[in-house]
Amino acid sequence: MLSSLRRAVLVRLPALLLLLATALAMADGGAISVQVVDALTRRPVDGVTIRAESRDGQVYSARTDEGWALLDGLEGGFYELRAELAGYVTAIEPAVRVLEQRTGRLRFELQPAFIAMDEIVVLARAREADRFGAVSSKFLSRDELRNAPGSGSDVLRALSGLPGVISNGEFASFSVRGHGPKNNLIYVDGFPFQQVAHFEQTLGKEEEIINGGRYSIFAPNAVAGAEFSPGGWSAEFSGRDASLLQIEVVDGAPSPVGSLRLDLAGAELLYEGPSGFHDNTSMFLQARRFDFGQLFEIIGEEDLGAPVSTDVILKTHTRLDDDDELEFLAIYAPEEYTRDIDHVLAPIEENETIEDVTLQHEDQDLVLIGATWRRMFGEDGEWTNRFYYRERDRVSSEGEAFPDLVPPDTPANQVPVRERILTVREKESEFGWRSDVSFGNSLGVFRAGLHLTSNDLNYSTDLREDWIRYVYESDDPRPPNANYIVLQPDEVNSIYNASELNYAIYGEQLFDWGNAVHAGKVLLEFLQVCSVPIALSVTF
Repeated sequence: MLSSLRRAVLVRLPALLLLLATALAMADGGAISVQVVDALTRRPVDGVTIRAESRDGQVYSARTDEGWALLDGLEGGFYELRAELAGYVTAIEPAVRVLEQRTGRLRFELQPAFIAMDEIVVLARAREADRFGAVSSKFLSRDELRNAPGSGSDVLRALSGLPGVISNGEFASFSVRGHGPKNNLIYVDGFPFQQVAHFEQTLGKEEEIINGGRYSIFAPNAVAGAEFSPGGWSAEFSGRDASLLQIEVVDGAPSPVGSLRLDLAGAELLYEGPSGFHDNTSMFLQARRFDFGQLFEIIGEEDLGAPVSTDVILKTHTRLDDDDELEFLAIYAPEEYTRDIDHVLAPIEENETIEDVTLQHEDQDLVLIGATWRRMFGEDGEWTNRFYYRERDRVSSEGEAFPDLVPPDTPANQVPVRERILTVREKESEFGWRSDVSFGNSLGVFRAGLHLTSNDLNYSTDLREDWIRYVYESDDPRPPNANYIVLQPDEVNSIYNASELNYAIYGEQLFDWGNAVHAGKVLLEFLQVCSVPIALSVTF
């Protein structure tokens, strides 16, 4: 579908330099909002000294109140941020970028210092991956995702430099340890959400189908951080066996900041700051729409088709009291791709030959609505309940044009075509409730949870008439001495509908023995189709 996108952008780079950008700012100068919590108890830490030092030696400082501190009036550039408090290991983030008229976010998770020494120098990241997980796990902050080489500020492309990750430069999806992109387990704010990349194809060339989507649904500044684990994750995350990616959406900032970006492909609007309807509620809003069809037409690559995507993300975070938090997340990400006879004939206008006569139309709606209630109890206990609904509704069709059957100057409406010969419909919906609890004990940390999901699946494949195909497997049945196969409706058409209930209970004791960490895990997972239990698994 878009296999020549990378080539088109590089060839027409001068045209892309016409980028129009404008920023609407509602805050004076740059600022950084810093949150500090105890790494073990996840409780806010007060009285922490936050120091920000610029490259030219200017120092700014503030102290946390209820776990938060704000450093404002900063000039644009890179700063070293340091969080210091007696009884905790000093944490340093060596390169935090500050933008003029924007408020950045940073979270420190301080490790308690249990051993008294005369002098110790420790450099620690502001935030790390799960210390009970695999050593190969990695947490990437907002700045690391945005500044990763070759990522284009795309959260999925930023993972390509991690160990064990293989990524094709033309695609945003990634593969781990030989598994395909669809074997990766992806969570957004704790909600399972697999389709985070636009233009994952069902029909078309094999390379485009197996490599996944082109770019993620998140704008560069929409993700606060991402934790990637190629293996050894908690029993909480059962399912696929390639990797685990947990994405955190930005939940707002103390001061209101908005931006509007316009370019040849479309527009992008971002806002983060107070909600305006509740004093303790912050809000993040992303709304963007890209019409790459008009961009391809401008740069002379109209034969690529007309992909159009829209992303709307709304998140609110409310501090109910010292022990309770409430979050709401809504994602709506529709997309449409069309390649008609005008796109097929476009190379003729550029004095080029027609290489692809495929007609395609794809339409997808993607929705996630979720609410999270998080309650702190005891000294380090945490109970989290998540309720969500997600849906993916996709219709893909493919046809064929025959420009070789008519003279080269024949009008497009007179060229023979067979549209929508093959149509595939995919619809998935899921209601879910995830209840997880964790608390410390004399051995380390205990975690347990109950997960309930109700799924509806509706798939269908419809071949309208016989279709000759010249790309096939060596063992596909074909006429004698013929280098083609004939797809027939009786052999292709199918319908699959199913409703299933899945419920899982897990528990794990994480043993903390100083420098050694060990985890004992038990997972019980049941799958019901038509109220009949068909699967039971136990994992240690």
